[in-house]
Amino acid sequence: MRHFTLCKNGMKRYKTTELRICTACGEPIADKYLFDIDGCAWHGSCLRCTVCLTLLERQPSCYFRDRQVYCRADYLK
Repeated sequence: MRHFTLCKNGMKRYKTTELRICTACGEPIADKYLFDIDGCAWHGSCLRCTVCLTLLERQPSCYFRDRQVYCRADYLK
């Protein structure tokens, strides 16, 4: 089994104070809030499961490996 980081406790949503680049789309994040997981940043609308594309912005947890994010269901497959 591959090692994944559980994002539930490591996923932070906070106000942007510096310009960051979105890991998913590569565009600067000028939104009021961004998501940070292990030093990688996402727009809320870009934080999606790599497999099923479910929006993870409001999910209670996610899993992260090699700069890829997974929902719980796809992680457990």
